[in-house]
Amino acid sequence: MSSKRLFEYLFYQNEHYPLEKSIGRKEGDSWMFYSTQEIIDRAYKLAAGLLELGLQPGEKVSMVAYKNRPEWIVVDIATQMIGIVNVPLYPTISSGEYIYILNDAEVSAAFVGSMDLYEKVTTAQKEVPTLKHIFTFDKKEGCPFWEDIYKDGDNRVIDNMSKLVDADDLATIIYTSGTTGKPKGVMLTHTNIVSVVDDTFDLLPVDEGKQVLSFLPFCHIFERAVIYGYLRGSAIVYCTGTDNLGGPDGDLAKVKPYFFTTVPRLLEKVYEKIYNKGMELTGLKKKLFFWALEMTDKYEIGKSFSGIEALKWKIADKLIFSKWREALGGNVVGIVTGAAPCPPKMARVFSAAGIPIREGYGLTETSPTLTVNTFDDELNSDASVQVMTLLLA
Repeated sequence: MSSKRLFEYLFYQNEHYPLEKSIGRKEGDSWMFYSTQEIIDRAYKLAAGLLELGLQPGEKVSMVAYKNRPEWIVVDIATQMIGIVNVPLYPTISSGEYIYILNDAEVSAAFVGSMDLYEKVTTAQKEVPTLKHIFTFDKKEGCPFWEDIYKDGDNRVIDNMSKLVDADDLATIIYTSGTTGKPKGVMLTHTNIVSVVDDTFDLLPVDEGKQVLSFLPFCHIFERAVIYGYLRGSAIVYCTGTDNLGGPDGDLAKVKPYFFTTVPRLLEKVYEKIYNKGMELTGLKKKLFFWALEMTDKYEIGKSFSGIEALKWKIADKLIFSKWREALGGNVVGIVTGAAPCPPKMARVFSAAGIPIREGYGLTETSPTLTVNTFDDELNSDASVQVMTLLLA
């Protein structure tokens, strides 16, 4: 699809690929899912509630949480529809940095996850004159609950305001770490992000209706842009925590995703669990495991084998690599890693086992993707086009 404003992705999903399980996360011992229509309904109610509070187009709203959750999407879509700018916050920064960012962006309202974050933002509020409202995603007596401001109203009011949101309007301000002094706010328009999302997702094996796993933080532009791409038609499941990815009871095994994005360190952790499992084996099974692992050193994208070599790969795949794929849920058709250099060995080992790893590169300032390896073996086998450069609007 070719979208103009970021919130249109969700409406595109509802029109073309409406899902009963569009977005979900684990709550307690069970999984909670929202349909496409439920997310849209909640966004309308929240947008109406924000207007009732007196917020106007162009004002800023912040969000902060330790884990990805459906509420984030609702707030993001609701604010965008009425022209409010989203300012995500990192959950681990200091109180002083909260005060600086909230003042610098002139934030009017904030939505927070856990109670310690509520306390941190509330403390900062004393030194932020513009910050009038703080709402929690989790109910706790004495704390303003975000759903309490939901308002049933005339959706046509919201629709009319949405029509006034221009593609070149500011959509978000993302503050980078500020390696040279105070955090710097990167101002991104709808067009900035949409252009990258559309061009990038045309290169990825992400099919409508298929389930994807999300665990990288929304406050980073990497996963933020990826989520918009998923909203074109994928079913999103939020991870219960990065420490619970691997293993028979981990999120990969439970969710069985077809695609996800990651950073190299988390990929290394999954590899370490697979490797340690191999170390626990004995006798012939252990020899086969490390024989197959050694074979991955010969792997190259697009390279084919024949004769005895082809038979070896078939045996390794049947006895060993298939088990690795099962450890990741058995359905993964692709993984994109970014945010740091991916060790070549990681990409080679997983790709050889039938779990294609590709690497992306970008910056917050570039919304974010500048380059990404394609999943087309024929293209990737040609070193001259090893990296596909995207044209940014």
